[in-house]
Amino acid sequence: MPHIKGTDFLRSLSNPPQVIFTTAYRDYALEGFELDVIDYLLKPISFERFMKAMNKYLHVYNKTISNKATSSSQNNQHRQYLNVKSDRKTIRLPLNEIVYIEGMKDYVNIQTLEDSILCNTPLHKLEAKLPGNQFLQIHRSYIIAIDKIKAFTNEYIEIANRQLPIGRHFKKNVLEKIAQ
Repeated sequence: MPHIKGTDFLRSLSNPPQVIFTTAYRDYALEGFELDVIDYLLKPISFERFMKAMNKYLHVYNKTISNKATSSSQNNQHRQYLNVKSDRKTIRLPLNEIVYIEGMKDYVNIQTLEDSILCNTPLHKLEAKLPGNQFLQIHRSYIIAIDKIKAFTNEYIEIANRQLPIGRHFKKNVLEKIAQ
């Protein structure tokens, strides 16, 4: 880098990326590791040494991705409610009370253990807010709570004393998921 040292550039970043330094100078190695770089490669770089550095990077990267996934999963577990608008108010609906959701053109009917709530929200927007490990779209008009299934066939699912159809485009995914 003609006008600034790599270490100075890295130090100037507020959110620095993962870095592997490659240089012909040993003098900056300690400074590089103080900046928490993944590795420091001296030129000429052998293929074996390069692969060792890449494996270190992949180890750090996979750990970071795993931590983000765990954090995201924990956030979804903590959000145990679904906020829906119905009758000019927002209802905080516990996820464990939802049995199924039925899409009806511009409205959806949310069937809970004790009630039925009509709201003006498209089905696909509600689906995006629901945790995928607890809810499953079985038809273009139905999303169900997986733990509320009483029985199922290749054609329908029995839930809350109703037989809800399995759409042909959803059949493979639905049968794989509920057969687990």
